[in-house]
Amino acid sequence: MDGVGNIPPTTPTVVINSVLPPAKENIDVELPSGLISNRTYDILKWGAIIGLPSIATFIVGLGGIWGIPYAQQVAYTVTAVGVLLGGFLGVSSIKYNSK
Repeated sequence: MDGVGNIPPTTPTVVINSVLPPAKENIDVELPSGLISNRTYDILKWGAIIGLPSIATFIVGLGGIWGIPYAQQVAYTVTAVGVLLGGFLGVSSIKYNSK
């Protein structure tokens, strides 16, 4: 016996009850052509590529000169937000250009 003590091992039984309706064939869904305008995209792209890295560098520079507390942590946070924004914009660009 492989069970614990004198209890024989059992095979667990899993019962799955689906609450979803059956899938329909050939569903046509129209997605919006763009969630943001080209101008908004350009502004966000500029912010991710130029604005946020410049702000992070400025914060680190002044933090070192003036001894501002938590300057590195704030700069890392600004950089992380810029990278996240750049990632979202990159995915958005790939999806837009694949149409």
